[in-house]
Amino acid sequence: MPALDALLLTSAYEGIPYVVLEALALGVPVVSAPTPGLGPWLRAEGLALVAEDGSPEALAEALKAVLREPSLAGRLAERGYAWTGKWGLEGMVERTFDLYRLLQASHKPPV
Repeated sequence: MPALDALLLTSAYEGIPYVVLEALALGVPVVSAPTPGLGPWLRAEGLALVAEDGSPEALAEALKAVLREPSLAGRLAERGYAWTGKWGLEGMVERTFDLYRLLQASHKPPV
């Protein structure tokens, strides 16, 4: 996957597929169909270029935009990689430890 110029997700229905998470973690720009739930979330987070609709023409135009504009591809790749640093495994473990430390600090032993 690191050799990809971009990942194109054409799914009409998805949750959060691992292939998108893997692409984000590897800094591969993502182009997506406007899959319900996923498409708006990717667009709102700035994690992917989401096509206007799911037609082959709209998907091709979105993919061509990423391939023709290295600065756009770079921004998407950087944003995705940064997101996985915060919300990936390492970030999740660190936030869990932060919660444990907070709970431990606020715990008052019985008298």
